[in-house]
Amino acid sequence: MKRHGFSLIELVVAVAIAGMIMTALFQSYFLLNRVAGFLDGVIDRDLRISIMQNQLERDLAGVFIPVQAFKQPEPKKEVQEKKTDEKQELVPETKQQEKPKQLERIFIGNEKDKNMSVLSFITVNPVNVYEKDKGIIPKPRVVRVVYRLTEDKQQKNSFILTRQESTDLSFESFESKTAQKIKSFEIARSIKTIRIEYLQRDEKQKDDAKKIEYKTFTQWPKPEERSEKEQKPQMPDFVKVEIILFDERMQREKVYNFMYQLFDETKKQ
Repeated sequence: MKRHGFSLIELVVAVAIAGMIMTALFQSYFLLNRVAGFLDGVIDRDLRISIMQNQLERDLAGVFIPVQAFKQPEPKKEVQEKKTDEKQELVPETKQQEKPKQLERIFIGNEKDKNMSVLSFITVNPVNVYEKDKGIIPKPRVVRVVYRLTEDKQQKNSFILTRQESTDLSFESFESKTAQKIKSFEIARSIKTIRIEYLQRDEKQKDDAKKIEYKTFTQWPKPEERSEKEQKPQMPDFVKVEIILFDERMQREKVYNFMYQLFDETKKQ
């Protein structure tokens, strides 16, 4: 009597086919995981760079040199009438007005170990605004903005970009003890480097024609470091920014480059 069943060869072939199918499924699974991780990293980096680029563009678009940066004329003496106790006569009394304090550091760009450390300037595009009354269109105000790149203590070789703003236009107010009252907001983290170059227009006369060149600085000079011809407060014509970001897993990195043009109205005067 014959018995129906599978032969050894049939079982071996079936197991081999099942193994091939399982191998293909596992490979597809791992491949999908890698693709999903890669896409998550791309989306995360693009989101962070969009926030950084948008905020920098907004702030730098409103950069200007305020009147407080220029040497102020001596205040006029006010003459007031004062009565003497004895003769009851009107005697002129001079009152000296307080001379407004001149801002010395307007546009500041410092670096440390070939990495941006501080970027500060005065802008008319703040995050906070004034309102005249409720329901009225908000009115912008003038503020000083300070960007800082600080080391991330939780991730090695990584940095965090923070932003501060205040109606106090003096940079020293951000460096003093009262700076703790100025709130600091995180813009982005998982940053490898931020390198900034400051370009200044330089016109030269050559063969009866003007030749335009641009000087490049890795740090924007302080007023006291300029020559006598450059005592007038200045800011760069262009700001070139290179940002390298890590992904969430700190495995891949991507380079982003931006160029911002600044408009100095004082050069037209």
